[in-house]
Amino acid sequence: MSTVTVTVTVVGVPGHRRVRLFRDAAVAAGLPEPAVVSWRDVCAGDFDLDAGGTGDGRAWVRLESPGEDAEIDRLLRGAAVPAAHGEIVGLAAWHRGLVAAARRVEARGVPLLTAVDELDVMFDKRRCHALLRSRGVAVPEAFAAGGYEEIRDRGREQGWRRVFVKPPHGSSASGVVALAFGGERGGGRVSAYTSAVLDGDRLYNELRVRHHTDERTVATIIDRLAAESRVLPAVSGALPAERGALHVERGVLPAVSGILPAERGGLPAVSGALHVERGALPAVNGALHVERGVLPAVSGALPVERGVLPAERGALHVERWLPKASHDGLTFDLRVLVVAGRVSHVVVRTGRSPMTNLHLGNARGDLAGVRAAVGEEHWAAAMRTCEAAAACFPGSLHAGVDLMFARDHRTHAVAEVNAFGDLLPGLLAGGHDTYAAEIDALLTGRFRAAEPAADHTAAVVAAR
Repeated sequence: MSTVTVTVTVVGVPGHRRVRLFRDAAVAAGLPEPAVVSWRDVCAGDFDLDAGGTGDGRAWVRLESPGEDAEIDRLLRGAAVPAAHGEIVGLAAWHRGLVAAARRVEARGVPLLTAVDELDVMFDKRRCHALLRSRGVAVPEAFAAGGYEEIRDRGREQGWRRVFVKPPHGSSASGVVALAFGGERGGGRVSAYTSAVLDGDRLYNELRVRHHTDERTVATIIDRLAAESRVLPAVSGALPAERGALHVERGVLPAVSGILPAERGGLPAVSGALHVERGALPAVNGALHVERGVLPAVSGALPVERGVLPAERGALHVERWLPKASHDGLTFDLRVLVVAGRVSHVVVRTGRSPMTNLHLGNARGDLAGVRAAVGEEHWAAAMRTCEAAAACFPGSLHAGVDLMFARDHRTHAVAEVNAFGDLLPGLLAGGHDTYAAEIDALLTGRFRAAEPAADHTAAVVAAR
């Protein structure tokens, strides 16, 4: 297959291993060394992108994770001071800031390797789950909830004795709670596994999973996670308006349920409650800065309850617990990297707790052994499911799909889709690491930033 000339600019954290690994793969493939733009400069609105190239759409911008940099985290959240190390704070504000910053990059007109609309959805577990479900991708049953009591009561009503509680905008299992209710009807003793820990009035993420049985402690952790996922604090001007950005004075957007809003660049008039004209939004209570196009493009009408703008019925994403399969005495799931529509790399993640994320003290497992235990027919079906999940995001070069097998080693479901899920150091497939596989897809023309389907980001906020 013929190759084309490719240049890539990386928007990321300069010096971070993600940036270094991609740079090394690019240079090894004969590409010019990628220029690096810091998310700090993007947040300040002071950055340049090389929009040059070959003229055939092969000058790309790669959006890399902004994680592990306290100052970038502060800027994205619009906070006055950085968070303490490991602190779980301002999750909704961080998500909003990330999308706003990515929109600034998008506005420069250079093709992106991750579509911003898709980045937005992948970083909202509620909407991502709903999108996957609407496309027929196997996912656990789920609902949205505003706090511990609602989770407990709805779990009892539905006969779910065990659930996973997930902050919608978290990553790397931060704030995830594996929650079980004892007794035949979901009452009695509570059991919870989580890496989130309270220290006074602050919530932190540890690098180990703790087991809690005190209901008051569990409720406090979950309610705090809900608050950090729901509250939209005032933005201090870290992401100033540019290029026709929308600005909302005195306002956070109040909550409703349903599909996220419509046309990029503006919101339609809704049930007589708001009228949007010439790119402006009316004043509402509080303080919120909204970048151009922060709210993703979807098709169809904007469902409204009580004449207000949409947000969540519930802040937290709650999934029915799918008991995972085991191999060699350890629970496992898979991280499956899909590149340009094809499964590229697979890693088995094993552990003794419900969370298998490798940074929590877990280990990579025996891929060949797991594949043999599952059997080729069921393995192939699972890989097709991962490709179907990634196909929901056609404007993104890669997606990291977290896949679970049930205890029968046959049934499977997608837990999450990760926009930055390609950091799998040392994992080779066909002699390529993950970054080399992505660059190969660019060089061979397998990935092109096509116009996505009109409804590809149309996802309800809360699973029904």
